[in-house]
Amino acid sequence: MSAFTRIASWLRENARASETPAWLRCTLEHDAHGIRLIARDRFAEGAGALSWFEVDRVVAFNADMLVHDLVCLQFESRARSLVANEEMAGFHELARALPARLDGAAPFESWWEELVRPLASATRVIFERAPR
Repeated sequence: MSAFTRIASWLRENARASETPAWLRCTLEHDAHGIRLIARDRFAEGAGALSWFEVDRVVAFNADMLVHDLVCLQFESRARSLVANEEMAGFHELARALPARLDGAAPFESWWEELVRPLASATRVIFERAPR
């Protein structure tokens, strides 16, 4: 058996170890009604939805994933929260649309650079609804 054949065999056998993370198998969608995290396959986790009216607070933070950092948005309501990250399809479109969807939300340009700096450990509230 050649070295190439052994390597190819090993890669096939160990393919499961490098499966796509669940969050990459989700898509973010938003419209005038709210935000949806949609599972693209039956193994993806974290699917859910929040209407814009339900969102009380949005926090942007940098999650340490050991090998790299991941910018996340946590949408909080009284009943639940929904976390989106920069590797999800639709994340950047959603992040840029927040000021149009949530009155008073900080524009993308005002918080993004702060969070993507190397070794950044920033957390920033980019929207907080006044008490109802």
